[in-house]
Amino acid sequence: MFGNEHTQQVSIAYLEAVATIKFGLHVIAHLLHSQCCGSVTSSELVLELLYLGQEICLDPAINSINTSHGKDIMGPSIYLVKLLVREFGSSSLAKVSSTQKWVIPESLKSSNQVSGQ
Repeated sequence: MFGNEHTQQVSIAYLEAVATIKFGLHVIAHLLHSQCCGSVTSSELVLELLYLGQEICLDPAINSINTSHGKDIMGPSIYLVKLLVREFGSSSLAKVSSTQKWVIPESLKSSNQVSGQ
C-alpha cells in the first residue's frame, strides 16, 4: 500500500506501545518539573513513577539508535529531554538535570548539545 516495506511491518501493538511510552514520559516530564521547580512535595507514588521513567530512559535496548532505514529513531531518553524543554524551557531542564542526573542521556552530554548546568 505505501510502497515501503518497513512501514508495512509496523504492527498495531508496536504503535500502541510507543503511544503508551510517550504518554508516560509526558506525565514524568510534568512530575520532574513539579518536583524540581515547583513547591510540590514528592509522595512515594511520585517517586516510584520517576524511578520507572528512569528505568525506561536508561534501558539500552529501548534507547538504541536505529539508522537501518536512513533515519534516526530517537529513544525515550531524548524524547523526555525534548518534552521538558518544549513544555517548561531550558532553565527547567537545567534544574531537573542538576538533581536527576539520569535525565540527560550520555549521547547528548558527550555531543555538547545540552549541558546539565
